[in-house]
Amino acid sequence: AAALVLSACSLTTAALKTNLLTAIDPVPALFGKTTTGGRLNVHRALTSCSGTPAAEFTLAPTPTIKNVALNATATFTVAVAPVNGFAGTVSLAATGLPSGMTAAFSPASITGGTGSSTLTLTTTGIPAGAYLIGITGTSGSITRTRFVSVSVGPPVIQSIEPVSGIAGMTMNAVIQGTGLDSGALGIAFSGSGITGVIGDTLPFAGLPVTLAIASNAPAGKQTFTVTTANGVSAPFDGFTVIVPLSISPGETL
Repeated sequence: AAALVLSACSLTTAALKTNLLTAIDPVPALFGKTTTGGRLNVHRALTSCSGTPAAEFTLAPTPTIKNVALNATATFTVAVAPVNGFAGTVSLAATGLPSGMTAAFSPASITGGTGSSTLTLTTTGIPAGAYLIGITGTSGSITRTRFVSVSVGPPVIQSIEPVSGIAGMTMNAVIQGTGLDSGALGIAFSGSGITGVIGDTLPFAGLPVTLAIASNAPAGKQTFTVTTANGVSAPFDGFTVIVPLSISPGETL
């Protein structure tokens, strides 16, 4: 695609990068898995740099992930920026709302081609879980859509990797789940001998933890919970402590 665009347009490396990263069609399934959350639209990439580029706009919500308590509100800032001299009015709307969730933009439209709006999502009565919400900006025939993720309620743990460790060692692990991206306050194990320290969370990369397993930790599986500002997760089963076999002098296996 880059070679095709360069065959039609004389662009610097930086301009080519911007061209390819903005000429995309959003795909919800790719949100959080790719930089743009969509797939490249080669036609748009070519038409935006060859001939007289069409006036359009970009749409950028921040943050892209929000974790809130049950019955709380989630707020986002939605920025509209002009491309190629765009100066129209952009109307904003939210899509994919679960039953009971409401969305309000203030203001509901951006005039002059540039500005920002505050999106407020109410979660009163919404079951705990993770929800993918679409934010759409429309001006005439131009429509742009971006997505944000809202986790409501306590965190939900889905996995830990690795799933086991040896008594007497300190190791790094990563916990995957929902509601962990805003940071965790602590991790607690059901048994004795394991101390966990929370690291800095990166969006979609999981929750990094450092586990110190005491040399006298009992062998077997332990459940654990993670605490965030929005509550405590259900116990996850779990993490297994492995105790090496003790071999006496002269003893063979």
